Amino acid sequence: MSQNDRKAVKSETGSEMEERVERLMGELRGILERADGPCLRENLRWSVPSYSDAELCQALVMLCEEGAITLGPAGAAWAEAGSPAVGSEPVAISGETLLVGCGAPRDYSDTYLPEEEVESLVARLGYRGAADEPDGSGESRALPDEESDESPLADQEEATSEALRPAALDLPLEKYGFSTRVSNFLGRSGAQRLRDLLPLLPTLDDVNGLGSRSIREIRSAVAASSTDLPFPVTARQLGALCEFSGSDEYVFDLFGLLCVAEAQVADDRPGASEGLGDDGPVFVEDLGLSLPVLRALKANGLNTVDDVLQEGEEGLRQIRYFGDKKVQEVLDVLVAGPGAWALTKRGMIDRVSLEEFCSDFTSQALDLTDRLRSHLEARGYPVACEPFTIMMLPVVSARTEDDGSLGNPEVLIDRLQEEVEASDRLILACGVDLRRHAREMLRSVQEGGAYTALSVPLGEAWAVAAMLLADEEEALSFDLDTRELSVTLLTVAEWAATLRDSHRRALELRLEGKTLAECGDCLGVTRERVRQLVTKALDKRPTLEEDRLLPLFEGYAMGKEQFTAITGEPGATFEYLALVAKTKKDNRAPLEDALDDPSLDELTRSRIRSLVDEGFTYIDGHRVRLSRRPVIEALLRRHASDRCISLDELLGFYRAFVDEYGMEDDGVFQGSGPRALSACLDRWEFAMASSSPLDEDGVRRDIRYYDWEAQDFEPLRALLERWSQRDIECSTALIMRDEEGLRVAASLDLRDGYQLHCAIRRGVGDLDRMQVRKRPMLCFGDGDRQRQVIGLIRDLGSADAYELADAYEERYGVQPATFRGSFLKDMQAYESNGVYRYVDAGLTSAQRAFLSGDLEGRDYLPLDAVRKRFLAAFPESPALLLNEENLAELGYRPSGGLVVRVDVDEAAMFGSLIDGRRTFGIDDEGFGPDVFRHEAFRSELNKRIRAFEVVEYLKDRFLSVSALEQLPDPVTADDLRDYVRAVIDFMEPGRPYSVRSLREAGFSHRVSALRDRLPSAGDYFLGSLIATGYVGGRLRLTSINGTYLFCKCQGSFSTPDFLAFMAEGKPVDEESLRLRLAAEHGVEVELSLLRSLCQRAGVSLLRGSGAQAPRELDGAETEEADDGNPYR
Repeated sequence: MSQNDRKAVKSETGSEMEERVERLMGELRGILERADGPCLRENLRWSVPSYSDAELCQALVMLCEEGAITLGPAGAAWAEAGSPAVGSEPVAISGETLLVGCGAPRDYSDTYLPEEEVESLVARLGYRGAADEPDGSGESRALPDEESDESPLADQEEATSEALRPAALDLPLEKYGFSTRVSNFLGRSGAQRLRDLLPLLPTLDDVNGLGSRSIREIRSAVAASSTDLPFPVTARQLGALCEFSGSDEYVFDLFGLLCVAEAQVADDRPGASEGLGDDGPVFVEDLGLSLPVLRALKANGLNTVDDVLQEGEEGLRQIRYFGDKKVQEVLDVLVAGPGAWALTKRGMIDRVSLEEFCSDFTSQALDLTDRLRSHLEARGYPVACEPFTIMMLPVVSARTEDDGSLGNPEVLIDRLQEEVEASDRLILACGVDLRRHAREMLRSVQEGGAYTALSVPLGEAWAVAAMLLADEEEALSFDLDTRELSVTLLTVAEWAATLRDSHRRALELRLEGKTLAECGDCLGVTRERVRQLVTKALDKRPTLEEDRLLPLFEGYAMGKEQFTAITGEPGATFEYLALVAKTKKDNRAPLEDALDDPSLDELTRSRIRSLVDEGFTYIDGHRVRLSRRPVIEALLRRHASDRCISLDELLGFYRAFVDEYGMEDDGVFQGSGPRALSACLDRWEFAMASSSPLDEDGVRRDIRYYDWEAQDFEPLRALLERWSQRDIECSTALIMRDEEGLRVAASLDLRDGYQLHCAIRRGVGDLDRMQVRKRPMLCFGDGDRQRQVIGLIRDLGSADAYELADAYEERYGVQPATFRGSFLKDMQAYESNGVYRYVDAGLTSAQRAFLSGDLEGRDYLPLDAVRKRFLAAFPESPALLLNEENLAELGYRPSGGLVVRVDVDEAAMFGSLIDGRRTFGIDDEGFGPDVFRHEAFRSELNKRIRAFEVVEYLKDRFLSVSALEQLPDPVTADDLRDYVRAVIDFMEPGRPYSVRSLREAGFSHRVSALRDRLPSAGDYFLGSLIATGYVGGRLRLTSINGTYLFCKCQGSFSTPDFLAFMAEGKPVDEESLRLRLAAEHGVEVELSLLRSLCQRAGVSLLRGSGAQAPRELDGAETEEADDGNPYR
């Protein structure tokens, strides 16, 4: 329905509207009776252009109720002869036969008119069926209800906006429910309330990017929330009101309600008409307009002068085929008409400030007006100060003049107060205020809040407004004695009983928990029809008693049994909430989260706790699920919030917890469990494992509780981006020396450089000019470690390793021990006799020729060997002349004690060297100590050891497993892996073993037979196999004089631990202990070393007790000399 149609419905009074509709019904009877068949609404609309769509719809519905016509998809048709009597026309609806106008429920779903339009029209114009009558008499009323200010589309407007009609000046604009674009515009304009919006209305057309649709949205919302002024005002009053509101279109009345400025105006000019409001509306037929103009106005629903004035000049120009001449004709007639019309033409209202307006009146009138406003405000009435003064000052002034000297002003104030309190407009204003508070109360109840009552202020107007509001809202009731407006909600069952049978039966079946298909079988309709019936009923439901549980239901995932146990409600309530809930099940929080919800009362939380506590416990007041991750989080929060702990300490805490609560999680303590847990700590959002160095007692305490999700790493990222402008490789300790770096680290609760490195790696990652390297190193820009070390050597001239390490720590933040152990590996070319020095000299042609011949055809050579031969040939040359720059001229480079050709891949080269030998050792050609110490060689060798491709059968002697596979009884890599697994499974936790003690304990495996078949494959060979279990974290490993000792335990395992186990906590004879070590474990140790180890272990030794040696060692347990070949 168009805006003009709404204006037409609004402008007609009861009797005149009834006459027009009756005339239209007569015309429609003639048209439809002569028609050959059904007529569409569009055809009928063009046949009666002087009537609006609203009048046409009303007339058609009334004719249908009388039985004169039928309505269907094809349109409206004249009823055939023999049709039912008036008021009982059958209309087929979804397989049922209902009678329009009789006692059956009204349903227009099969007519060609939209149901919402017909229902709204019929209800608001006062035409109701028997089903709608409160007394159940079954008589249809033919007269309209009392005149209402609401628009026929008020339901639709209220669905899209919470603004009340009329709206108050302080109404927040968010209540209108504007679109995002409009809301953003209002936000930029600083408009937060209705009084801020009105001055913006004239400028909307000039706003870039707002769009016509958004402009219409704003204007329509404001128009829908406005009303007329309560009584006629003078032009000067209207000018003052417009000045206050900042708009020529809308003003606020004395109670702050939004009113149309183009309302009826009491002309204050001499001889002018007394206004338009006394003798009823003036129709456009009485203005003497030309026939084309008159037809165009009536075709667009402009039937009265009020309609034309409300449309305005801009609205007239938007009418199709209504050009400038026609617009000007209408404007000329309005200007020439009675005085009130000329005043409402745009541009004719002169704005007047409040001070100018008040200057026209006496100080006595001003004082009385202020006192009257104070009396009303004392009653709590919503009075708008400036509009009240503008509208009431002339009234008070006139009363003062009528009373002459005004002997008793209080009498006049009391009389005026009584008149104001008795006015319908004050009741309306009180209703607006009460409705706003009542809706907040209803919303609070619907969201699960406690039942509350609204105290209504004293005053008859407040009481009347409260009673009207209670009649309007089914969920509200008003007690006149206590003057409280309270919530009285229907239950689902009570509300369902008021529905029509089809909706009620479908809803009741759904509340019983039946599926759509089961409901359809019971009702004899499709499942889709059941869904439509239930949805249609629920969409129109009021706020019900059960809605207070909706926040709990939508907030947390729970089943029907859990819901009924928590709330004490029947299962039907659960089914109802499942039908109306908007939140999907997957988006609801776990039920245990409700225990921390402060909005729930203690009784509800206790019921939830009884349901969800199974499988949970409480640690330091926090509810914790009995599984590995949440328990470890709680233990870290308890033990490692203010300090760091070791992995072994964490496992100890966890072991104690597992034992106390009977958890089944032995896997974390066995095999690779600790190693896997350590990897998990690097991923979990509550833990930090910084890999900091060992403490003084040899324990790495680097694990702490850290809430990663609560940290903002943007300041750290910005700091690192500034550092990335440098070309440097440094430790994070250097960043923490910087004042800004220290401040950023403190803000993130990072306590040392290793924690800072961990935060950078996990919270920031690599940047464009920054690489995160092995802890605690970072590389910015083109930073190069070797270049930095060489540069430092050049700057120092000459220095030993300690001096060089201290200088490097000062410059780059690297710990001296780390520098000496890792950074000097590739610096042998600059070291001679323990002193590092840079020789800034090149090679002569003779020296270059000698070195080229010495290195020709070799991928690598030991640096010391090359240097010795070079110095023998050139004794006068510096020993450090073979540095990186000079070797680069020959196509070589120094690398970890070797001279390597620059185009050689070291990993591939050493891999080929290892794979090409069945057996090799440190003394073999092509190997040597420098090769065995080289980092790339050790990496390739360890890869093959862990893969069981190579085994160490003697110290620094290795054998290819492929050789074992060629034995008469082959031994494969899988056999070796199975041997290691069998050894670990055989070991008792906490008990140390050696290869010999395993054999004495009865352990046997087919791999153990290699000790006899391969004489060189003795206990060392088997021990080196078992040591691979240490790499996987399944065993702890130590050694004494080359003999491996193993223990399947948590925590550390060292030589002192082993000796403490052997002593069993008692003083022990040193000679006896030495002999036991040899007999039980094959450990040969001198007494001096044994004493030193026992002192570290805290073992008390007894000397000179003369203990006898145990049995003589079996000759089979003595290792044979190695002849370099493991085969006989």
